[in-house]
Amino acid sequence: MAATIPTLPKIKDRCTKDGDHFLWKGFFNKKGTPLIWNGTHMVDVRRVVAALAQGAKPKTVFDNLPERAWAECLTPGCCSPLCVKGGNRLEWCAWRRDSGQAKKNLAEAIRHTAIRRSAKDIKLSLDIAREIRQSNKGAAELGREHGVHKSNIYRIRNGERWREHMPGVSIFTMAAAGVSD
Repeated sequence: MAATIPTLPKIKDRCTKDGDHFLWKGFFNKKGTPLIWNGTHMVDVRRVVAALAQGAKPKTVFDNLPERAWAECLTPGCCSPLCVKGGNRLEWCAWRRDSGQAKKNLAEAIRHTAIRRSAKDIKLSLDIAREIRQSNKGAAELGREHGVHKSNIYRIRNGERWREHMPGVSIFTMAAAGVSD
């Protein structure tokens, strides 16, 4: 199936207008990214919009797509040239940092970790993890003793699970997430 040559008016025709936003009516992937067919595979519509907004010619737009594209308005499915920005990974990370998106996700992750660790039906704890790290027993034997798989024992010993602290996380970030000692 051949791809049609995308232009901003054609993309806007496949959207519903909601104020300044153009909400995509076409196909979305599982993560909610709006997609368009380029002739061989599906491509993020926002990357196409960003390339066209930056002056790419419609016939060669699929050859000049930015590495990443995002909607600064955070409206799901928005493909408006006013909201969509394109760039490389560093620019995307800088936008996430400056807009507070990265901090929000980190605070949420810290909060969920604290909730999981305080659950009553939990098999392991920080104290048990310390004992596992100091033990000379094998992973399979420790796993049987604590009712977990031996891979969990390896992860504890390698510092992937039940770390003493979270690197790069300040007490202020933890306080903002509602986590206390």
